[in-house]
Amino acid sequence: MRSRDTYNTIVLYIMGMAVCSILFVLHPTVTSATTTGLGLDWLPQLTDHVLRVQYGNGPDAGKMEPYVKQLMTVRTALLDGKGAEVYKGMNQFMDMLETTNNGISKSTADKLFDYAFEVTPAKFIEKKRYLAYYNKTTAPYIDNFLENVGGGAAAAAQLEP
Repeated sequence: MRSRDTYNTIVLYIMGMAVCSILFVLHPTVTSATTTGLGLDWLPQLTDHVLRVQYGNGPDAGKMEPYVKQLMTVRTALLDGKGAEVYKGMNQFMDMLETTNNGISKSTADKLFDYAFEVTPAKFIEKKRYLAYYNKTTAPYIDNFLENVGGGAAAAAQLEP
């Protein structure tokens, strides 16, 4: 029975990606987005990550619909060449992740947040605001790692004159 569930998940995932790809390619204003320099490659990558969670077997499977809808709103603005709307939509997406909208786990939200932060062009997200969140969620891990290998805050304190 497990293999049937896995098969269904894979089929749904492929169908979801196919629909997104077709809509992305067939949108009538693709040329306006490419000619205005807004870039197109990052959004399908981000959407793919969200769809993997939506159709995966993890604890947040089935909870990502609001996130997919938000990215489709961003997609429409991007293809229409409306940079200000892309900026607004992406920041709303990041807010949704920050507040774990729709009951997704903090772990999933953090992973998607970090990925979105890395792939989204700086002009579409409020980097300064989100850098604080990004640092807040990753800095403890980095400090812990550095402490374990002889670095971090303790080692830095020893270097002070």
